[in-house]
Amino acid sequence: IVPTILEMASRMKNVQFLTRVVSELLKQLESSPASVASMRSLTSILTVMDRQSNELPQQTVARIDKALAQALITANDEQMTVSVRIAAIELSGRTAKHTETLLELLSSTEPIEIQTATTKVLAPTNPQEILKRFTGMSPGVRSAAVESLLSRESTARDLMSAISTKAIPINSISLLHQQRLTSHVDKELQAEAKKLFDTSQTSDERTQLISKYQSSISPNGDIPRGKQIFTQHCGTCHHFKGIGNKVGPDLTTLKNRSANALVTAILDPGAAVEDKYLNYSLLTFDGVVHAGIIAGETSTALELLLADGKTKTIVRSDIERLQTTGQSLMP
Repeated sequence: IVPTILEMASRMKNVQFLTRVVSELLKQLESSPASVASMRSLTSILTVMDRQSNELPQQTVARIDKALAQALITANDEQMTVSVRIAAIELSGRTAKHTETLLELLSSTEPIEIQTATTKVLAPTNPQEILKRFTGMSPGVRSAAVESLLSRESTARDLMSAISTKAIPINSISLLHQQRLTSHVDKELQAEAKKLFDTSQTSDERTQLISKYQSSISPNGDIPRGKQIFTQHCGTCHHFKGIGNKVGPDLTTLKNRSANALVTAILDPGAAVEDKYLNYSLLTFDGVVHAGIIAGETSTALELLLADGKTKTIVRSDIERLQTTGQSLMP
């Protein structure tokens, strides 16, 4: 079923149609509990229905509960493939009574994909449980946890509180995530983040920093070292000769730039950022905050290009607030 059709049916309260679709998915899951496609489809339609507060017949609700309980068993089954377990985590996490069991998957013994999926599912509704386990997470899982917490205004506040009280180390928040906080749509949260991360450098301080690095430029570059640094840091948003993502400008086409000009662009990316590369914060009516570059738009939707190179299409009718941070997405 096309997602748009489901959305329309949900908004029109067409319970009969929705019940028929859900029942068909449940039938598929009852015969094949490990079907990734069926689990993901059921998760999607239940999410859409929740937004519109649709109520299904009690008999169908009981079958859904059984499907979610089976999904929880599948999520904890180490014999299943990672992709099957992730789909099961996403489905079983739709009920609060499964939270405690799912939290056990945030163990260093579990594959990082399983830990990351669990974090994404539980962070919106259980931020304190995620933050409580933060220091025991690997860097990859930590990053996923911060990203999930930043996706909602309420959980972003929980994250800021944990950083302020030193419940989690400030140096575990990447520069990209720090920028997300210091340019947050909520002005109070933004001010608190700027104070906490001390990012309010004056233009004079920035100029002095640029001059310092320009004066230390070596006439002979270290290409292997440069490639390593680019792959690790810059490739998140920039593409160069087959390496990285095309979120910001493609550096393969960059020519006739002096070393001094490159130092300035790296240390002060917002000084001359093109309008099409400005970062935007978009708040939807369900409380989710998205950040990225507007890659395209139609009369009905916006397409955001996120920092990891993925795209997110958001229907205009779901947008509560949209504003540019006036800064480059580059931290």
